[in-house]
Amino acid sequence: MFAFLERVFHHLFAIQTEVQSLKTLLKTLLCPLLSLSFSPFPHLVMLFLCISLFLSGSFTSFFLAASILPARPHELRSDFPATWFHPDNHPILTLFRRHTRNGTNISTDGNGYPPVGSSAWINAYPKASGLGPVNPETMPKVWKDFLETAVKEGKVPNVPQTTLVNGSPTYPNGTDPNSSQVCSAIPKICKIKGDYWDAPIGHVALAFDDGPGLGSAKLYKFLQTKNLKATHFFIGKNILTYPQLFLTAFDILHDDIGVHTYTHPSLSSLSNEQIFAELAFTMQIIHDSTGGRVPRIFRPPFGDTDMRVHSIAKILGLTTIIWNQDTEDWHLASGGMTQAQISSKMRTWLGGPKSPGLVMLEHELSNETAQVFINNYPLIPGSDWDTVSAAQMDGLDTPYQNAKGTTGAVKPAAIVPNENNATSTSTTSPARLSQSTMSWARSSSKSTTRPSKSNKVNGVCRTSALGILGMVAVMTSVVVWLF
Repeated sequence: MFAFLERVFHHLFAIQTEVQSLKTLLKTLLCPLLSLSFSPFPHLVMLFLCISLFLSGSFTSFFLAASILPARPHELRSDFPATWFHPDNHPILTLFRRHTRNGTNISTDGNGYPPVGSSAWINAYPKASGLGPVNPETMPKVWKDFLETAVKEGKVPNVPQTTLVNGSPTYPNGTDPNSSQVCSAIPKICKIKGDYWDAPIGHVALAFDDGPGLGSAKLYKFLQTKNLKATHFFIGKNILTYPQLFLTAFDILHDDIGVHTYTHPSLSSLSNEQIFAELAFTMQIIHDSTGGRVPRIFRPPFGDTDMRVHSIAKILGLTTIIWNQDTEDWHLASGGMTQAQISSKMRTWLGGPKSPGLVMLEHELSNETAQVFINNYPLIPGSDWDTVSAAQMDGLDTPYQNAKGTTGAVKPAAIVPNENNATSTSTTSPARLSQSTMSWARSSSKSTTRPSKSNKVNGVCRTSALGILGMVAVMTSVVVWLF
């Protein structure tokens, strides 16, 4: 402040002599004009001179203040940007991205995906025609390389494939399915560490297999009425067939979505590549249909898993969940079981010890299988059992690897952990949506922001609020001084 005042007084002193001469000259010129006898309109002359002096003083004081005050360069832009919002690929959008679907705000990873059920969505995944498993040759190279590396590193044990004998997986002669090297889950003798069979004490884990299906709508309506949270182990090709039922489970019920393979095969009878394809393609369609969520939980069809199947699921980040009681509701269609027989079994289980907790195998295959749960649900609270979803059994309370649930933040992630551009979920067909397929999401929202042209103003426009105040003060002083 003192330096500023010093500069002001220095400039004022420097022009003091010139100003004194100017003052004498102005008085000499103006005094005759201000004489009342000189003009018939002395007051108008006075007003005119005051206005002239005011304006001349304003310009003089403006440039005086501008020369004294420090310069503050400004940027002059040729125009405003074409858009006021962030472009779609701006990182900040991934923190707040929401997608409204079925009247619900669903958080996403910030990437664009075709609407579930649209032709672009349908064409992005294997059609899985017929009864055979997914062709592993349709996997993208990055998936194949990932599996090959895992096998070379010893992460996938060399357990022999089974063959199906009358529909039952059978190991080659000399292979013990109950050994620790094989540890098949079907005999229910050997249990792999890290797999979950039991619910917490006093709890019934609600989980339904083989959906979406013909019994899903009835089941979902009941779950919504009772405000129950469940896990749905979905088959990939069924999601493709019943997209709206999938959306009901995820968007409206906010239920947990788990992996139940793409075509429902006996996994131990498949090659490593086939197992990987069955799991990864199911994970992919769930990922792309839930705003980028990578599934964390997996249930093998028929409970058919062993150390090899478990290990392939593990390298994909999947936790295996089995069951400790089978309702055999899947026998209803063939007449092998009746509603009464199943209810009798469930009364026995629910009336028994509460340790371990119950994980009952149930399905949403048909209205009949849905009715099994509806009929027997009152036994659960009536016998003082609490309910959890299967995804809550291990204490992590989330069915996804990169998100808490349907509404929490979603961290961008790929199906294969080391996949290139893991933070971007666009990949090559068919595993991920191709760039051409995804163009629908970008075409209407591409950023049209043009680069701004900026020029530094070097000492031309050097003003400030303090300079304006100084201008007014000097102007007023000049007018008072002259008159």
